[in-house]
Amino acid sequence: MEAPVPISAQLHSSTLVIIGFYVVYRFYPLVQASYITRALVFYFAAITVVSASVLGYVQRDGKRLLACSTASQLGYVAIALSLDLANESLLLLIFCCCNKALTFI
Repeated sequence: MEAPVPISAQLHSSTLVIIGFYVVYRFYPLVQASYITRALVFYFAAITVVSASVLGYVQRDGKRLLACSTASQLGYVAIALSLDLANESLLLLIFCCCNKALTFI
């Protein structure tokens, strides 16, 4: 994307990330129906948190650092969903969105 950093990051976070997690919240009862599905979501989210944090640590570009930070924070949201903490995961998602919005002020 060849837009300035604030505009491309806001577009990415407002369209792709939020729409993706809206779909996850809509299919939340299907995820909670099976222990195996919850375990898979937990493990993949944990791998996402660790890998995005490590990748963000070595980034020198601001746009890529924001992307890694967002991926790591949304991994925490997925972990909370897999632990049957739907209200807390929604709060984490709101805090993530507010954090990204305040980054550009």
